[in-house]
Amino acid sequence: MTYWTPSDRPERRSSLRTRLISFAALCGAVSAIGYVASTVYHVATDGFVAPIALSPDSDLVIQSKLSMSQLLAERMRITAKREATAAELEGASEALEELKALHASSAKALEWTSTLTTNEALAGAEDQRVLVQQRAALARMIADEESLLDRMKKDLDAGLISKVEYARQAHALDQLRVASLENERARITRNVQMNQLRLTQQALRGSRDRSQVSTPEMLAQQDQMVRVKCEMIRLQAEQRSKTAEQRTLDEELTKLDELLAQLKARPIFRAIEADTNVAFVPYTQIAGVGPGAEIYDCVWGVFACKSVGRIAELLPGEALVQDPWGSPARGQYAIMRLDDAEAAQSKTLRVRPSSRPLSPAPPAPSPVASRLIE
Repeated sequence: MTYWTPSDRPERRSSLRTRLISFAALCGAVSAIGYVASTVYHVATDGFVAPIALSPDSDLVIQSKLSMSQLLAERMRITAKREATAAELEGASEALEELKALHASSAKALEWTSTLTTNEALAGAEDQRVLVQQRAALARMIADEESLLDRMKKDLDAGLISKVEYARQAHALDQLRVASLENERARITRNVQMNQLRLTQQALRGSRDRSQVSTPEMLAQQDQMVRVKCEMIRLQAEQRSKTAEQRTLDEELTKLDELLAQLKARPIFRAIEADTNVAFVPYTQIAGVGPGAEIYDCVWGVFACKSVGRIAELLPGEALVQDPWGSPARGQYAIMRLDDAEAAQSKTLRVRPSSRPLSPAPPAPSPVASRLIE
């Protein structure tokens, strides 16, 4: 057994203090080494991003809003023009149908004229036959009256009849001669009409031959058909032109819609509705930057790191801006959900993958820009 004398106690206290100090120094050294190692590890594995704070009053957002308004105005103009073109196409189609019906009716117009001419020719031939018979009957009656008048002349000379009777018989003979002249006039008129009908029938039979004689009705019908045909050709050409114009307008509308959809996905568009915290993520730092990744704000980007939020969404599409160190770089934008709004003012933030699920986002304000697009 060891016994300590009063003179040995200060020595023992000094030795214990030295040991405690050595142990504390060892623990501090181990902690410092662990901290440095952890810091070096996270510096090597974390992604560095450049925060951007956007609001509806930002100059960049206002410029984007103006550009979007111009695109929406152009889309409305193209839509109105397309509707007008569609209305013109519909009107041209209806006009073409009407002209086709008129063209078909005009083509059949000569059939009515041909039928009417045939009927008139048949009636004219019958009329000619009756006039010939009437002429023969009048000739016989005149011959009989002349023979009777000669006998009555002899009787008048012999005093057998009076002059009144003779004059009455002579007047009857004159009436028969007038009737014969009227019959001859009617027969000549009918012959002229029959000649016209024969010419009309001949022209109708040769209606396809332009070198043949044409009737006024045929000329009018041909003129109408030519006019209708020319109008149909004009409408068909206009229809093809309007169809091509409509196809071009549809392509322009499709491109505008694609452009508006791309703008809607950009963070600047989201900032039109409400304040938005955005981060530019260079491709060299994009590994591990995704929805749910934790965001840290560090002193000088290395020390005293604290969690300030999480990544809400990694936006598609490439952006070409300055990286956190001021050099041009290619990368993507990410939407941040920050618990500390002042962290958006830092030059750089660090993003560390996390397995914690991302909490639901708060309800968005009224979609002003979405109403504009609609």
